[in-house]
Amino acid sequence: GRVAELTDKWQPYTLALTASATAAQARLVIDADGQGTLWLDMVSLLPKETWKNHGLRPDLCNLLAGLKPAFVRFPGGCWVEGNDLAHSYRWKETVGDVAHRKPLYNIWQYQATHGLGYHEYLQMCEDLGAEPLFVINCGMSHTQVVPMDQMGPLIQDALDAIEYANGPAESVWGGLRARNGHPEPFHLRLME
Repeated sequence: GRVAELTDKWQPYTLALTASATAAQARLVIDADGQGTLWLDMVSLLPKETWKNHGLRPDLCNLLAGLKPAFVRFPGGCWVEGNDLAHSYRWKETVGDVAHRKPLYNIWQYQATHGLGYHEYLQMCEDLGAEPLFVINCGMSHTQVVPMDQMGPLIQDALDAIEYANGPAESVWGGLRARNGHPEPFHLRLME
């Protein structure tokens, strides 16, 4: 694919690429002709056809569906905690346009784009017929602990996550879920 003319304005570009062969070690190369500086922010390769039209790779999701999971736990403990609280998982930073999601530098020392965010996780569970087992930060990282008298924001994050999943489209977080393409609640079950 080729972008005919770049401008000095920040803007998205979308190209359809067609592979002419299969190569296990293929790579994407972005090259520019001419003089100047080219800044790239969000580069993503997605197949034209996705699993159940919800943005996930069909090959991986078909394998996952073949396992017939009763539940899917997400995210993992180390991911939720982070090395420190500044780098812990915050679900609110994983919803909406992928290009605008805040990346997370993680304990494995790379930037995660959150291409699979909270919404995509809930949608995947629904598509799999699996119970979502969503993990919330309980006030700790690998190196820090939140004092009990400062837990309010983390408790509110948990309540907001429940509202995003289960709330009516007229609510704040249920409305965001609806704008993200799922007007009906996901029916996240609360564990006692």
